Amino acid sequence: MERWDGLFCGLLWLLAALLTRPFVESGLIDDFSYVKSAFVFADTHRLVYNGWATATIGWQIAWGGIFAHFFGHTYSAVRLANFVTSFATVWIAQAAFRRSGLSRRNAALGAVALALCPLFLPMSVSFMSDISGLFSILVCYYCCLRALQSKEDSHVLGWLVAASLLSIVGSTARQIAWMSPLVMVPSAAWLLHRKRGVLPIAVVLWLLSAAVMLGSMRWFAHQPLSVPEGVIQGAVNARSFRELLGNMTAAIFCLLFMLVPLLAAWTAKRLRAARVAAVAVGALVVTFVVRFLTAHAMEKGWAPWTGDILDKIGMLGYRNAWTLGIEPSPLAPWARALLSFIIIALTLWFALAVINNAHKESEENAASEWRSLLILTVPFLAAYFVLLCPRAMWGIVIDRYLLPPIAFGILFLLRMSQERIGSRLPAISYVLLGLFALFAITGTHDWIAMHRARVEAVQRLQSQSVDRLQIEAGYQMDGMAQIDRAGAVIDPRVHYPAEIDTRPWTLPDLPHGCREILNPHTPALHPHYFLSASETEASLTLGEPVCLVQSNEQPQVYGAWLPPFQRRIYILQRP
Repeated sequence: MERWDGLFCGLLWLLAALLTRPFVESGLIDDFSYVKSAFVFADTHRLVYNGWATATIGWQIAWGGIFAHFFGHTYSAVRLANFVTSFATVWIAQAAFRRSGLSRRNAALGAVALALCPLFLPMSVSFMSDISGLFSILVCYYCCLRALQSKEDSHVLGWLVAASLLSIVGSTARQIAWMSPLVMVPSAAWLLHRKRGVLPIAVVLWLLSAAVMLGSMRWFAHQPLSVPEGVIQGAVNARSFRELLGNMTAAIFCLLFMLVPLLAAWTAKRLRAARVAAVAVGALVVTFVVRFLTAHAMEKGWAPWTGDILDKIGMLGYRNAWTLGIEPSPLAPWARALLSFIIIALTLWFALAVINNAHKESEENAASEWRSLLILTVPFLAAYFVLLCPRAMWGIVIDRYLLPPIAFGILFLLRMSQERIGSRLPAISYVLLGLFALFAITGTHDWIAMHRARVEAVQRLQSQSVDRLQIEAGYQMDGMAQIDRAGAVIDPRVHYPAEIDTRPWTLPDLPHGCREILNPHTPALHPHYFLSASETEASLTLGEPVCLVQSNEQPQVYGAWLPPFQRRIYILQRP
């Protein structure tokens, strides 16, 4: 029965995904652009960009296009493709964890912890490329493990070739996954260099991977309406290095936040009273140091420190985040500050417990397995974080970029707990994993329910003969409307053909501080009605009048599973 453990883990993810009621005819984050490309691929068998994608999204678009061809041109049909990918990701994660030395119980637990992570679950019900990238990385890792554990030379070479070729295809969906064939496969080859034929094959595979990567990037750069994004994205100065420090700090602590249920297992290792006091004091100091370093971000230095998905599913509501107004959040600032302290305290407890038990010698076989595991994964993770640095210097490292480190973090922590604590995790870890899963399900449900309410509000207005282009419904919906009307969304980095009108639309009587209510990416929309999470939309400029007021239309009411349980989408208009 063990061979079916991955299947059962995948079915548990599927149950959680279906509980969120994931089917909604609206974009989620960026996926409106990818869904539109899948529609076009279903009709033309061509990969066409529309002014928004900075990722190559190669095989994912073809995969989604197959579902659009057979099930219709709907968001739900295309997202079914990502359901299959997500299911396979959970399955391959369980298999990889098992072959990494975890017990049967812990391998299944690790796969479930990944599947019900508050970052994995929301992404799995969208058509974003994050899951496709993670799937490619885990497939490469699994093949490398099989190569390391194979006895016959021919099997070793076969698994290395499979790791490279599958990664080459898989990395066309998300460029950062190229670190799999370029770093992880050579790491495996280094561990296997005594095997006959491994080194020459590894050199050939690396050259092939590099050539395909360069060719893929060159092809992408020459595609009409693809969005170029260079490594150097701005001035290199003291400010950019300050941003690098702050944003990478935020990313690291967000990563620790996602691993807290497994870090908390180390509270089973009792510390002396003096060390407990040191943890409390140290956590307080680190909490405020981290807040100082990361206070420039939207999260203002408190958990989750960096956002995007975690913000959307309930961690934080802030003004005009893809949609007008401020989405309600059940967490007050003091609760996020307390949560920050707890996360950091558990991390310090973990560090002290590991140091306190470092004198215990591992068995020789286990030490050898750890060496192989670290050589296979640490160079990959180091390269991965280095490639995040340009984002950190001139932007932010948003939370969903952390999915691959989360997967390997789960593996490392479960392996350490299995060796140093016991075959079973303590109860606190199961309780926290349950709370994380509950938050992931309820938060994702509320996020999608909000989009469903927006769709219903737009349909209500359209039933009254209001043109779709007169409704600002949030960028996830407006982006598709812009593409349908003009052929592309507008980005200053893209060169557009003359037939696409890129001029921003504005109103002559619009106060200066109200300009942000009109999205520069969607100039084809000339809205009179605006959907907002707030009752009014005020100018950010001192002394300016309100930008939007309530219309005669009743708000669209929807239910949420996190407080506040009854929420509204207000239909505003220009005063």
